[in-house]
Amino acid sequence: MRQNNAFTLAETLITLGIIGVVAAITIPNLITKLTNDRNSAMLKEDYSILQNVLRKAYEDGAIADLTTPDNREEIINLFENHFLTNMKVASTCYNKPGCWSSDIKALNGKTITDRGFNASNCGPGSISFTMNNGSTVCINDIYGTNTSSIFGVNSSKYLNLIFYIDVNGIRNKPNTFGKDIFIIVFNNESGEFIPAGHNKSKEDVNKDCKKSGTGYWCMEFIKNNGFKIPYIK
Repeated sequence: MRQNNAFTLAETLITLGIIGVVAAITIPNLITKLTNDRNSAMLKEDYSILQNVLRKAYEDGAIADLTTPDNREEIINLFENHFLTNMKVASTCYNKPGCWSSDIKALNGKTITDRGFNASNCGPGSISFTMNNGSTVCINDIYGTNTSSIFGVNSSKYLNLIFYIDVNGIRNKPNTFGKDIFIIVFNNESGEFIPAGHNKSKEDVNKDCKKSGTGYWCMEFIKNNGFKIPYIK
């Protein structure tokens, strides 16, 4: 007699259950890795583009002309005369709803309430724009003392520029520092485009770029790590 070998129903259900468990564990990690790889590439590209534009503007003396805090007209003038002429921009936004987000979070899950974020901008006098690759950038000016205490970049200059870069666009979640939003400072003293956290200790930067931190200084960690965004659980 010929004997037919086959899985029993119980064996089939157990196998499917194991496959389901393995998939539940691996698929989210795989999606996170792919997302981080994509965001890392975007961040590196954004950094390079903005650095080149700012270097030229600085050499032309345009950034040194910034004299008044929270003066949107000054920022608009800089943007239109030096950014729009030296890089490709998909859209610009001057204090209109939908330009930025008021629901921006730190890595620790807390909503940021002290930076002046709202649906129009990332602070008084700031402007935002969308690059051709889909990243949203918001430019704000800030006092030199705050540049050091908040963003970890030492400067004695009266005003510096802060760039908030959302690598997947402000309309896409998670809108969280250290995950898809990163901070870079243009130091008006040295003329350098510097990752937030640059003048903080390695220990402080690493601590801030973990789940219990704010994520403000993650850009320094990422740049030192070859522009690889870390997987933050």
